Amino acid sequence: MKTNGEQGQISIEFVLILGAVLTMTVVAIPMVLKNAEMNRGLAAARDGATFGAGMRGLGFSSGGGNTAGMVKIINMTPERQAPVGDLDWYRLRFYISAPSSLIDNPTCVSSSVGSTITNQALRYVHYSFNGEWLNLVSRVNGSYYSFTAACTFV
Repeated sequence: MKTNGEQGQISIEFVLILGAVLTMTVVAIPMVLKNAEMNRGLAAARDGATFGAGMRGLGFSSGGGNTAGMVKIINMTPERQAPVGDLDWYRLRFYISAPSSLIDNPTCVSSSVGSTITNQALRYVHYSFNGEWLNLVSRVNGSYYSFTAACTFV
């Protein structure tokens, strides 16, 4: 038989455990959302850069075509830059291997192949965040991050 001192103990333990779980969830949600945005941006940039490299490798360009050759993306690294407002700015750097016949500017700043790959990467990131396609994209802002792109020929 229960005495008056033992009544309601399960209810109090349930409230304490529920409070602890709710507190952990509220603390973890911003970290999970920030990580999910970074993963979505990196995956979209990788898909877009792969598309751009494939099209340039097949001989397609905005100027009406060029010689085909093997264009490979060796690596993509996110480089943290200075904050832009309240957003963390990341420059996505693509390391590209291409035949010398396709490289018209070795600095990759105004190179046709490099600009195609970086533009396609940012177009895909913009589409994944905003749901619309743009022709030229120089920066994509999300809720937590701002993305730009650059490339280096290896």
